[in-house]
Order: sequence, then C-alpha cells, then structure tokens
Amino acid sequence: MSGKKYKNKRQKSKSALKVYVVIGGLLVLLVTLAVVGSGLDKKKLGDLPGYAVNSGSNIEKAYSFASTDVGLEVLAISTCYCGCEVSVGHDNLLDCFISSVGDDFVKYDDHATNCGMCISEALDAETWSDDGQSAIQIKAQLDSRYGGI
Repeated sequence: MSGKKYKNKRQKSKSALKVYVVIGGLLVLLVTLAVVGSGLDKKKLGDLPGYAVNSGSNIEKAYSFASTDVGLEVLAISTCYCGCEVSVGHDNLLDCFISSVGDDFVKYDDHATNCGMCISEALDAETWSDDGQSAIQIKAQLDSRYGGI
C-alpha cells in the first residue's frame, strides 16, 4: 500500500514539474518578445540637453539616437573605443551620452560632444539599426570596425 502511495506522489510531482516547465517556457518567450519588440520602438526619453542640440547636426543626431529605446539597448551593450573607460570610467558606449535613467529623469553626459569616435560609433549603430540589424549584430559590427583602431 505504501509503495502505491509513493508512486502516486511521484507521478503528481512529475506532472507538477511539467506544468512549471511549460509556464517557465512561456514566461521566457513573453520576455524575449517584449525585449525584441522594444528594439523596434524609437520612443525618446525626453528633451536633449542644450549642449547636444546646439553642437551640430551629427552630435544632435547621435544624442537623439542614444535617447531612444533602440539606442539605449544597442549602446548599453556596445564598447566605446575612444579610451573613456580608462580616462572617464565609462562602462559602455551609452555612458558617453547618458549617465543615468530613472522613472522620471534622464541625466545626460557631455563626453560625446567632444569625441568624434563616440559620435561615429553611435551614428553607425543608428544606421545599422535602421537597416533592421539586432543589437547583437550591431555590437559585432562596431567591434569589427572600431576595435582595431
């Protein structure tokens, strides 16, 4: 009798595990779709700072891209090759444009206004994003183009 109860409990545990695996898989799928879908939205964070707007069209364009959902996603995983990780302490290309983002604020960084490398990388990233490339593909292209400089 006790062997039969043990077998029933084991079967119930296996069934419950299958349900959890299916639910977990669906959650992963939904999160993945949300992340991929967000890459297509170019909604901006807010007004650009005066030093970006009044600095020239390429600088303004690069800051504008950095302030979109796509820009945030792409630049946050991309390496900046200007040397700012040592000189300024930046962790990624996004740090050259935006130092922090909160629920109701954006704190911009003026580093990129004086750095042609940062601007070039961001403008290339925007072009490749407009061509439909993923953030990972764009990062690989940035690494290939600027990594040897």
